[in-house]
Amino acid sequence: MMLTPTTTRDGYTLAEIQLVIRWVLATWRRRGDGLPKPANICRVKRFDGYLADAEAWAVLEAEIDPEAVMSGYNEILLIRCRRQSWMMIAAG
Repeated sequence: MMLTPTTTRDGYTLAEIQLVIRWVLATWRRRGDGLPKPANICRVKRFDGYLADAEAWAVLEAEIDPEAVMSGYNEILLIRCRRQSWMMIAAG
């Protein structure tokens, strides 16, 4: 268990903290070149909310099929390249 115990929990597991860190790195806006500070991520009063958001985010991330995304992207890119080729041929 990690972090300071609260009235609602004894602590957090390492897996929960890792999930929140992955969520923070994926969703929080960065200021300049810096990374989020551990003190901001691990605030005991906010961590329950961060964990709930991270768990919801993880479910959505698992539902996204990366192959389908890449296939759609490649299809759009192929259509665009074909369109440009046709325009070049027409301008001929």
